[in-house]
Amino acid sequence: MQNYDQAKNLVLELVDVKVDMAVEKTINRVVDQISGLKTQIHGEMSDLKSQIRSLEHEAIAVNTNLSVINKTQEQIRTKFIEYAFKTVWVALGSFAVFAIAHLHALI
Repeated sequence: MQNYDQAKNLVLELVDVKVDMAVEKTINRVVDQISGLKTQIHGEMSDLKSQIRSLEHEAIAVNTNLSVINKTQEQIRTKFIEYAFKTVWVALGSFAVFAIAHLHALI
């Protein structure tokens, strides 16, 4: 009976050791996978940061170009209004000269 108990205890210890080894291997695999994912995430984050910086530079360039375009449009609008007023004055002056000349011819 004593041999049976010893054998039983040895079998239980062997099973415990095998279970511990299997659990340890599984844990090591999970830790390795987590480490790999962590490295992959850091790489992806680095790529995203680089892309964001690139987009920021492009946005700055676009804003600069829009600012130049807006200034140019404002200058064109100002000159257009300026020339429109000059044209109106020239037309009024011409009409006034024509009217005076016509009235003078009538008198």
